[in-house]
Amino acid sequence: MVKGSCQLSVSGCLTTENSELRTESGVLTMPRKRKPPALLGGPYHAPPFEPGSSLVCRIRGRQTVAGVTGAPYPWPYCHREGGGGPRILIVCGGLEAAIRAESAQAICYFWGVGRHLVSEWRRALGVGRMTPGTIVRWRELAPRKLPRAARRRGGAEAARRRQVSTRGEP
Repeated sequence: MVKGSCQLSVSGCLTTENSELRTESGVLTMPRKRKPPALLGGPYHAPPFEPGSSLVCRIRGRQTVAGVTGAPYPWPYCHREGGGGPRILIVCGGLEAAIRAESAQAICYFWGVGRHLVSEWRRALGVGRMTPGTIVRWRELAPRKLPRAARRRGGAEAARRRQVSTRGEP
């Protein structure tokens, strides 16, 4: 038996150990974890607080701090009025600056939230879809997403310009 952190042996087939998937027929290497998206700014800091104190959220107004998240950037959160319910991050200090500057992917990773919530925050703060961090992230990922032939011809922007010039439309 192979020693590992996770074993599924209903039919004696799966065990994981050090990012490898072991089967009776051999070893398959599992994909490595991607490195976290880069932050342009930072480190971002929350304003000083204690649970039970209040902070001013740029979206919801004054909120009582219920605790701190366990995300890579620990952040104060509150609950809806009346208590209970899901944790709601208090948008203040460094988080507000990050929403204005960083890619949605980076915010999701470092603050432990979903992409939809980042979109809601941006809309509430009047931030456009393209932030400096988003532009950098798109430039990083474009070579992987574009077909080789498109990269040789100058990328997506050049392809769009060629298409517009042949149609005569903006």
